[in-house]
Amino acid sequence: MLLHRRRTLDHGATTPAPGAPVSYPPSYPQPQYPPAAPLPPVPRPPWVWIGTGLAALAIVVAGVVAAVVLTGKDEPSRVEQALAEATQDPAPTTEATTTEPAPVVTPSLSAIRLTPKILDKHCFGSAGCNVEFEIDMSLGVMVTGGTVWRVTYEVTGVEDAPVIGSFELDDSSYDRVTELVQTASSKAKIKIRATEIELLSS
Repeated sequence: MLLHRRRTLDHGATTPAPGAPVSYPPSYPQPQYPPAAPLPPVPRPPWVWIGTGLAALAIVVAGVVAAVVLTGKDEPSRVEQALAEATQDPAPTTEATTTEPAPVVTPSLSAIRLTPKILDKHCFGSAGCNVEFEIDMSLGVMVTGGTVWRVTYEVTGVEDAPVIGSFELDDSSYDRVTELVQTASSKAKIKIRATEIELLSS
């Protein structure tokens, strides 16, 4: 009987003899791997959002410009409006209403009270006195605004009486008048009264 020598390989496997059945090593189970996790979303760079916003803004601006152009064609120009206004009939003018000035009321003489205000006095016994006085006035009524009046007065109680004089009066002031007279004695009483009032201007 012939003996066949088996050759041993480096990895320990044996080579069968010619004509011998071939045996295979048992198969190993395949490893099981867990499913792969989904990849995170890739963030877009900022210039992508800026470009999108600018594109949307350009679309809006273009729409507004187109609307203005289309509506502007229907509106008349300034020249046409000026020509239309020039050819229209002028509006009727209304007469200005004038208000009549308030009537001028003449102050009554009884409302004008005049009294002497003694400024200087020198007496000479039985020869009498030299008296300097200023006419002080009080008015019991209102004088119409913007009017000027002349008041005539007379002075009694002095030698060579009556002494006649006048001063001007308006709605806010009057002229201060000074008189120098002589009296028969130191007890003489000087009196002044208004005798006439005349309108000078209004």
